[in-house]
Amino acid sequence: MRLPDDDIIPKRVPRRWIASGRSLVGGASPPELAPSLARALSATLRDAGGCPGLPELGATLKSCAVNPEVWDEQSRAVVQAHAQHPHTVIAAEIAGALLETQSDVLTQASENEVTQRVAEEFVCSLIRRYLFSRLRNELVRERFANWKEEQAFEHEAIAHVPVADLARRLLARPDGVRLVAPSAASKQSTAELLYKPIVAG
Repeated sequence: MRLPDDDIIPKRVPRRWIASGRSLVGGASPPELAPSLARALSATLRDAGGCPGLPELGATLKSCAVNPEVWDEQSRAVVQAHAQHPHTVIAAEIAGALLETQSDVLTQASENEVTQRVAEEFVCSLIRRYLFSRLRNELVRERFANWKEEQAFEHEAIAHVPVADLARRLLARPDGVRLVAPSAASKQSTAELLYKPIVAG
């Protein structure tokens, strides 16, 4: 496999994701790539101030599951309360997508379960947004046979990231302060390994 010019990675991805990008284009397998994804995400959240308002968005989503027409107003209030932080905007978009597609599931779930789901979707979305979405064209040209193969690799790589653990840590510290990745990828359940985020980065 011909690798792209090494200089292309710093030009395409943020600083915290350069090591992951080089591993990705260099042929790392999903299990090999996953620890660097978790570290890059944790560092990004520390640098950016986490995702302010994430717990509030989860609570708001749960309350709006039975009354979705008030979601837009209430979610905007949360975003504005946190100065329209870019990560809060992303999380609100993810929560809105969940409301549109899975309102019945949200109605039956507890507030904690809904909030955890939003946080997990957010974690997956950031990995795609900061890394995979910036390198997809190059990956399809140089590493994978087609888009379907690249998408399957993305899903498998993210499935090896301890998404649930990272989401819990972020919910405990939405400001991202002292947020660190697990020292080793925690074993995930079959449900987590089969879990497909609804929002692509």
